[in-house]
Amino acid sequence: MIIGAFLSSSLVLADENTTISTTAENVQTEQVSSTTENNVADTSVFEVEQATELSSEQPLVEDSNNETTVSENNSSIASATTDTTDATVVANESALSDTSDNLGANTKAEEVSEDSQTAEVAETSTTITSAVDEEVTEDDNETETLKVNTDTVSEVNTASLTTSLVQATAKKVTSTQTQKSLVEASVSGNTLSIQYNGTITAGESLKFAAWSDNNDQDDLVWSDASFAGTALASYENHSGYETYHIHTYSFETGKAVGLNATDIVIEKSNVQTTITKVDDNTYKVTVINVPIYIKSVSLPVWSTVNGQDDIDWLTATKEDSSTYTGTISLKDHHYDSGDYNVYVYGQSKLGNQFIGLAVTKGFTVTETSATAPTITVSNYDKDSGVLTVTVSETSASKQLKFIRVVAWSESDQSNLYWYTTSDITNGTASLTVDEKYHDYIKGDYTVHVYVDFSDGTTSGYNLGSYTFNADQPVQQESSYFIDISSHNGVISVTEFLSLKSQGITGVVVKLTEGTSYTNPYASSQISNAQAAGLKVSAYHYSHYETAAEAKAEAQYFVSVAKSLGLSSSTVMVNDMESSEMLNGDINVSTRAWKEEMNRLGYGDLVYYTMASWLDIKGGKVSTSTFGMSNFWVAHYVYGYTYLDQETAKSLAYYSSAAAWQYTNVSPKLSHDLDENIDYTGRFTW
Repeated sequence: MIIGAFLSSSLVLADENTTISTTAENVQTEQVSSTTENNVADTSVFEVEQATELSSEQPLVEDSNNETTVSENNSSIASATTDTTDATVVANESALSDTSDNLGANTKAEEVSEDSQTAEVAETSTTITSAVDEEVTEDDNETETLKVNTDTVSEVNTASLTTSLVQATAKKVTSTQTQKSLVEASVSGNTLSIQYNGTITAGESLKFAAWSDNNDQDDLVWSDASFAGTALASYENHSGYETYHIHTYSFETGKAVGLNATDIVIEKSNVQTTITKVDDNTYKVTVINVPIYIKSVSLPVWSTVNGQDDIDWLTATKEDSSTYTGTISLKDHHYDSGDYNVYVYGQSKLGNQFIGLAVTKGFTVTETSATAPTITVSNYDKDSGVLTVTVSETSASKQLKFIRVVAWSESDQSNLYWYTTSDITNGTASLTVDEKYHDYIKGDYTVHVYVDFSDGTTSGYNLGSYTFNADQPVQQESSYFIDISSHNGVISVTEFLSLKSQGITGVVVKLTEGTSYTNPYASSQISNAQAAGLKVSAYHYSHYETAAEAKAEAQYFVSVAKSLGLSSSTVMVNDMESSEMLNGDINVSTRAWKEEMNRLGYGDLVYYTMASWLDIKGGKVSTSTFGMSNFWVAHYVYGYTYLDQETAKSLAYYSSAAAWQYTNVSPKLSHDLDENIDYTGRFTW
């Protein structure tokens, strides 16, 4: 038990040599803890009058009775402000007797007069055992300063506790108690549970001050006791381990009286771990003796192959209040053989720190048994000349990184075509083989698939032979269309008829941009184009960077399209040219846009972008993910010089795409227009 100065009450239980010196900077007393013959449960319950011989130049705050009090106007009750002569202060003998008779009672010492000090020193010394002197260290340099900052104590009985510090510089001694402690503390859940076992009188209130040994008193927290003497002090506000100090104060009629000083020890973690082999590809980590103040456990795991390229942070599962488990799959570590490292970290409620708890011995893998991924062929239609190859991971296979499918029918492989994708979702990737990419040559096609795994290895698989019998479609006459926005303003029916006479048979109207802009001319542009006999499609100018943003923009696009009467069969275009779209994973986000459009009932989707954005030109947009035949590619071969329709037809750039925008300076109206060739007939009649 620590017995020291409690605020300005200058509490001390000492032998005849114990003194108190009050100065402007602090109040210092020797801090002792004793064993008495009478087994006093708590001998720190004293209220001592102001020390004698105080300088009158800078006195303590006093009332008319010369008592040190908490003033009604927030005066300080700590830290005397003058130099003083030493005054010997001792505990009143009668208080000790009373306390012995009533263990745990909240006893206050009688006032000690200056004239009777000498006699009482002698009497008191007979009740303090020699154990005090034996336990006190001789070296004053080893004393420890404990500071209680009471600035934050709330107003009690109209008096505010506003002092900055109360210091007790104390030599440490031991105490033996056989009776129930006046104040008991324990760790419970997220809190220190504190119980005062004395009597609380009417009008009296208690406060507990708690702080750790770490960093002086930077984590000191005050807690109010209930009428039953209990308080829960969150230790999440503290940062230290090991010893916590808890001081108890009584507040009654404006006075702050120290009642008790006790300690509680929060032990540092001492977790234990075991690692067991579940099967050839799975290991289980069990962590026990996890302290109550650890709210989550993480397990970083990696093999010694190639440094930490396979490091995986597992979030352990809480099995009970002190046990956590985690399952390690060799699949997540490229099925590496050799030694594996496993560390244990915890998120501590003490100071909200992420701390290391243990370094395990790890485990060793002598053999691995990764299986092949699952490969299936579906949607096979020989008359249409198509089939779909799907590659999927299994729980025992390696992680997929890149998929390549190659097919050909000619013996010299002259019509060989590679299909590729890195678009792997939930461990699965698909590619469609189409006879049109093989010059519509009928015959038996050999199909191989090559899988690149995340560990850098590659495996090849022969899927066999499939017959394709599709006829080459009749080549359609080339057709042309324009795209317009609010920049083009109102275009009359007459002007649309003029465009039609110049070979333009379709128009793509901008409807929306982002999630808030709508083309104010869209309604008239659509109705006038339809009146002139042109096929109308619609486009949305995208800005999304995430899947969530892409879905929101799709919803906005559809809502406006429906309000303008555009049916679900309308060709709907995603205009992808805003540079911020490249900040995120444009393929993941665009797939989310596509899925949302499909969910909302629009399935004829086209993706407009510059040629430089396509992966076949070194860009980030995956043509295999969305199909090259669904792209509308902008590429101005002649720059900003007009390219006429016949020249565009003869050049036939991006003929495997849905359309090619070959100029943005078409002179077919009084202002420049974007002009396009339609390779599939989707934009024109």
